[in-house]
Amino acid sequence: MTAPVRLDVFSDYLCPWCYNAAVRLREIQQHYGERVRLHWRTFPLIPGAEPDRRVTQKTREGRQRVGAEEPRAAFVVPEIDTPLPASSVPALTAATSAGQSPVETRAAGGQTTRR
Repeated sequence: MTAPVRLDVFSDYLCPWCYNAAVRLREIQQHYGERVRLHWRTFPLIPGAEPDRRVTQKTREGRQRVGAEEPRAAFVVPEIDTPLPASSVPALTAATSAGQSPVETRAAGGQTTRR
């Protein structure tokens, strides 16, 4: 028997492309079972606090583009001027403390709304 293929996946809660990847990787893992091992690693896109981040038209267009790339991912396009998280570190820390990766937590629940 051969050893499983290990995929190291770097991810962040604030990255919509990471969520699309998680949906696809979950499908790969279901298809190949024990032959594939996913090793989730945190990679904060916004490690330092950036207060007063807000949704712009560019943000909305980006989320629409990402959502169109992966129809199985449930995206909600936020309204303009909606506050955005100042940093992804608190969420990543909480997921790590809970013993799960950010993307595992989101993708495990199936239909997850992403803002």
